[in-house]
Amino acid sequence: MTRRAAGPVPSHNRRYRPTSVRAGLWALAFVAMLSLRPYVALGDGDLCLNDTGQPRVTVVLFQYAGTEHGDEVKNFFSRFRLMLQRQLETIPGDIAYRSIGSVDLNTLRVFFAGPDTIQNLADRTDYSSRDGILEVLRGDVQRVGQRFQVTSYVFLGERKGKLTRPEIAISMPIHTAAYANTRDGFTLISTYALAVDAHLRQCPGPLVTALLDSARNRITTIEARGGEREPAFDDVKRAIQVLEMELSN
Repeated sequence: MTRRAAGPVPSHNRRYRPTSVRAGLWALAFVAMLSLRPYVALGDGDLCLNDTGQPRVTVVLFQYAGTEHGDEVKNFFSRFRLMLQRQLETIPGDIAYRSIGSVDLNTLRVFFAGPDTIQNLADRTDYSSRDGILEVLRGDVQRVGQRFQVTSYVFLGERKGKLTRPEIAISMPIHTAAYANTRDGFTLISTYALAVDAHLRQCPGPLVTALLDSARNRITTIEARGGEREPAFDDVKRAIQVLEMELSN
């Protein structure tokens, strides 16, 4: 008797049909594909008209004052950096596009730049204009009772859009109910910066609008959640509205 090649053993009551197995696997793969969030691929007609320079996908994080010494505060700052990276990674899931021109949203990252060397406005403006940089974070960490209070200064430079100032201050605790609003606040600012950058690069209106919609949804979530939130978020909300009106004209 000829020995069957290694593989699934057919039942004695029915014939083994490898094509049926393959068909079942294809069906499972198809169902899994349908469960994924649909992304819109960009065609040649969707290229941004002023898409020059290295894509701005990097959030630069300088060492916050007060985090240089002591294991506890160093560990806290490391967790803070991880939170920022994880929040950037949530942005692609809110947008129906894989990329905004040359900016691949899946490559957004936090880069730790070491000690703060850009403490005056001219230095921050020059640094933020370098290729690849979306925004720059500086700040300080202070102990308040048993917890740490973080004050961050997010410098957007040319990505300030309709904001009156290029820098946004966020001073909120990283704990309990306030943590969710703080976390979403950083994501809100990064998404807004991406929208303004897309507008500056003369990307198609739907791409800019998709980012503005995502930023506005973050504000809605923060407002619905209630609790402590940064007043600067209202400035970002107004800036989004002004830019949306400009795009609609």
